[in-house]
Amino acid sequence: MGNLLRLINNTSWNLGPYRAKSGEPSQAKKNLYNLPQELAAKKLLQELKARDREVRAHERAHLLAAGPYARTMSLKTIKGPDGRQYAVAGEVKIDTSPIPRDPEKTLEKARRIKRAALAPLHPSAQDLRVAAKADQMAQKALMEIIKQRLKNQGTGKKTNPYQKSPEENTGQKVDLKV
Repeated sequence: MGNLLRLINNTSWNLGPYRAKSGEPSQAKKNLYNLPQELAAKKLLQELKARDREVRAHERAHLLAAGPYARTMSLKTIKGPDGRQYAVAGEVKIDTSPIPRDPEKTLEKARRIKRAALAPLHPSAQDLRVAAKADQMAQKALMEIIKQRLKNQGTGKKTNPYQKSPEENTGQKVDLKV
């Protein structure tokens, strides 16, 4: 250990505040011992800043894609070595309930929820579960839409303003694939 300190004291490396000043070998020792701790703190701070950016971008992607169905965004933070708070995890609450008595709007909502769940660059396992539930919601809504159209087909009722009644039908056939 003594040889290492002698080498450091007699070398003209540019170590900034860690460089030994002439006549202060004890300060050089202190600076040398603090170097690993300060480097570790600096590395930790860099990692916290990167994680904070990643978490905030991820949750913001959910928030923007969910639109009116997003409720709140919450972040879990920890205090960094500089005293500031850094986000390390987060979530966006999204209303995933179907729209009562309106399967078309429920289908649109399910598609929007899925887009919101998959909006971040790297969706989490929870994001993938939400997307799968949105797919189930969309399937149920689509089945309800088909049921309504089949039911209304026999009665001549219009299910939407763009659908023609049997009397208005010009004889053209449309093949609907779902």
